[in-house]
Amino acid sequence: MVRLALADPSPAAGPEELLAELGLNALDDGPFASAYEAVPPTLRARLKAAIASLYSLYPPRRTHSETVVWRRSGGEIEHRLTAPRPWTVLLLGEKCPAPLVLAGLLPALTARVPAVVCLYVGEGFPEPVLLTALELAGQEWLAPLQPGSAESVLSRLSALGGGAVVGLGVDPSFLSGAPGLNLWHDAANHAIGVFPGTGESPDLDLLSILHGPGRLEIWNVDSPPKGSRPRRGGIEDFLAQDYQAAFPPRAHREQALAAFPLTLCGGGEAHWRIPGLGRRFYEKLQFGLDCGD
Repeated sequence: MVRLALADPSPAAGPEELLAELGLNALDDGPFASAYEAVPPTLRARLKAAIASLYSLYPPRRTHSETVVWRRSGGEIEHRLTAPRPWTVLLLGEKCPAPLVLAGLLPALTARVPAVVCLYVGEGFPEPVLLTALELAGQEWLAPLQPGSAESVLSRLSALGGGAVVGLGVDPSFLSGAPGLNLWHDAANHAIGVFPGTGESPDLDLLSILHGPGRLEIWNVDSPPKGSRPRRGGIEDFLAQDYQAAFPPRAHREQALAAFPLTLCGGGEAHWRIPGLGRRFYEKLQFGLDCGD
């Protein structure tokens, strides 16, 4: 097997050109600056830790594209070309939590997609924690999108072709108007279970800010965050729940790994993973076979 790193091609269209093609304007720096000041330092630190973890999981691609060549026993030579898609659009719903957005965004950035933009589907500005998460990740190409304009924007994206559209917390019907594109949808309605242990529990207030209290079920706590759902019971009751993510006691971490798609711990309030949505989703693969003379 031979692995060849290919030089970057001529500069591709960037996020500014993509937004112009869609007839949209990015937010200026003002809302980002105001949001950053409104987010407590402890919360910013959690977001930074989550971003660093995602960079470790998805190391940035060193070159624009790569070709791997295999010589098969029968004499055939197989070529596989891997390169980033030309653009990616993330559609963000009004209640989309920042950890989910980071988990969907960072693989696109580390894949070196030339044009990555986020479109906020809703009224007004996103929550400060989401704006701050985007700024800390180096992604300030964010434009507001009125729900009534979504169909037109997706039609233009379909005409462009070749890219990827990720819907996080948006109506799945939005994506029905994007034939021919690489699509991903996450409803962002994840239920998160928290079973505090001794000295290792997550910060419940930070969890509430990051994910929204309505997604949280807090076990055996007398004063859980307002809006969360209090629960009572033992660890076996907890492990029997249908949570998308859980914060179990350390002593039951192995059981939780077998019970839930995502198991997290204290200090990881801003961490998230989306099974199946990794860097490969934002790349295109092309194969060739040389059968010889």
